[in-house]
Amino acid sequence: MKIYTSYFGRLKELNSNGLHTVGIAVRPPAFYKGSNMPFFAPRVDMLRMKEAEYNAEFKKILSRLDPKIVKDTFEMMHRNFKKDIVLLCFEKDWNECHRKMVAEWLNEKLGWDVKEFQPVQEKPKMNHEQKSLF
Repeated sequence: MKIYTSYFGRLKELNSNGLHTVGIAVRPPAFYKGSNMPFFAPRVDMLRMKEAEYNAEFKKILSRLDPKIVKDTFEMMHRNFKKDIVLLCFEKDWNECHRKMVAEWLNEKLGWDVKEFQPVQEKPKMNHEQKSLF
């Protein structure tokens, strides 16, 4: 099982790559009908906080989570859907979003290497025919 992060704007692409999407936003967009993990979402009041205060508050939220329960939840989801998982929120830039802190928490507490989803790019095929040297 692999876990990635991304944002709702890439939903079609993520679905076409065979990933199971999981919202971690306060309120997922109306068009989103997938799974949610509200325990990875910030509180509504946090959305108006300055960055430093927001980050401190979100770290408190993460500190209250039980890593074993989180691990069991992901493993159950993977067994049920048989797909790798991608955690979604709104911000396009991973560095400007709480999903980066979620990824860091999963790495620290569970040893999982969670990164922003990047589709595998096929290498261009070379159409060069080897000419005979003789």
